[in-house]
Amino acid sequence: FRTEGEPISWGGAIALHEWSAEQIDDQLVVTLVWQANVEMERSYTAYLHLLSETGQLVAQLDRLPDGYPTSDWQAGEVIIDSYAIDLPPNERPGKYFLQSGLCYLPAEERLGEPAIFGEVQIR
Repeated sequence: FRTEGEPISWGGAIALHEWSAEQIDDQLVVTLVWQANVEMERSYTAYLHLLSETGQLVAQLDRLPDGYPTSDWQAGEVIIDSYAIDLPPNERPGKYFLQSGLCYLPAEERLGEPAIFGEVQIR
């Protein structure tokens, strides 16, 4: 796992402590280590975006972190969450960025702002 500086926090409620990424064939497998800082009333959907060097969205996956509603998380609980993102067939090798955030879908409200947390090489 990699950490780059301090954990990233969304609204002071959820933090990203570590991450890893590995390309396996035509997928990018990303593992995120979330931690609940507080108990939450809402269940947030996590989104993971793969961005080009110019910031264009290349691929994404949105879902409950580890299929586990954030409203069930206990303060201090750590959740290890893996995503397998399909890479577009015509995408060029090179440097890309990972961005994540959380959203309460029924009201379309973000928890904090999206954050770019890492860089990956696609071959």
